Order: sequence, then C-alpha cells, then structure tokens
Amino acid sequence: MIRRESDLIADLAKESGLLEQRVMLGEDLEDPEAFLEELFQAWYVLLAVRTMATHSSATYGRMARLVRFLPDAAPPLFADIADQFEVIKTMADGQREFLHGVIEFYQTRTSTHLTIAAEKSASTGVQQNEDMRRITAWVAIVAVPTAVTGFFGQNVPYPGFETTGGFIASALIIIILASVLFIIFKRKGWL
Repeated sequence: MIRRESDLIADLAKESGLLEQRVMLGEDLEDPEAFLEELFQAWYVLLAVRTMATHSSATYGRMARLVRFLPDAAPPLFADIADQFEVIKTMADGQREFLHGVIEFYQTRTSTHLTIAAEKSASTGVQQNEDMRRITAWVAIVAVPTAVTGFFGQNVPYPGFETTGGFIASALIIIILASVLFIIFKRKGWL
C-alpha cells in the first residue's frame, strides 16, 4: 500500500510538472475550464492520498503502542510502517501545495488577461462615446439651418417676407445660432 501510494504521488508529480509547464509557457488553452478541471482533479487525488496516508499512519501508530500479544519485533515494525505513511503524507502535502501554487498562478494569469481585455473594451467604449458626442454636436449645428429655413420656407408671411432684409435676417439667425452651438460644444470638448 505504501509503495502504491508512493508511486501514485510520483505519477502525480510528473503530471503536476507537465501542467505547470503548460501554465508557465503560457500556452493558449482551447478550453480553460477543462484545464482547470485537470488541475483540480490532480489536487483532489493528492488530497485523497494524503487522507489515506494520515489514517494509515494513525492506525499503525496506535497498533505500535497497543500491541501486547504479539512478538517484540511487531511494535518497531508497526512504528516503521506508521513513519512511512507519515512520509507519504508529507510528500502528498508538498505536491499538493505545489499544485495549489500552479492553480493560483494560472487563475491569476487568466484573471489578468480578462482585466486587460475589459480595459481595452472600456477604452473602445469611451472612444465610441467621444465619437458619438462629436457626431451629435455636428448634427445639432447642421439642424439649425434646416430648422430656420424650414420655418421660413413655409407659405406663411413673416417679418421681411420676400425681401432682401428677410433673407439677410434668416441668414444671420442661422449663422448666429450655429456659431453659438459651435462655441458651446467646443467648450464642452465635444468638437
């Protein structure tokens, strides 16, 4: 049982090393959830081995202390077995700690990539907002002549109707209103 658990930890150490290499090389993993599942699966197996080693160590340690009806050679043998299970437990703990570090590094790296992507997306959104402000400002400026000419273009008499003065007045209204809007939007930083 000790040899089997020791071999299992050695296999898991190799697997952990390969998983770590994939993380350290920054491989673009097609399925990050499946990769995390691999990491957690290896971590869970190490936890199971550690738990079995802990229970076995406690059992053999107790047997070493309570043996009364067995030969004198039995207590040291049981104590040695308990000690070997303690070694297995320590190896599993070390390997589990290593794997936990790999998991944390991978999660941090993934989180950092997501943060950078979110910042780029936010920056793009801000730029789009700026563009929309500029477009809106120009539309408002262009809307002034349309509104004035539309109003004065009706077949309704107004002061200066069909006169040069009326034409000049409507042109001045267009220029003044468009200029006022231009100045306002320029001060707001929209243009």
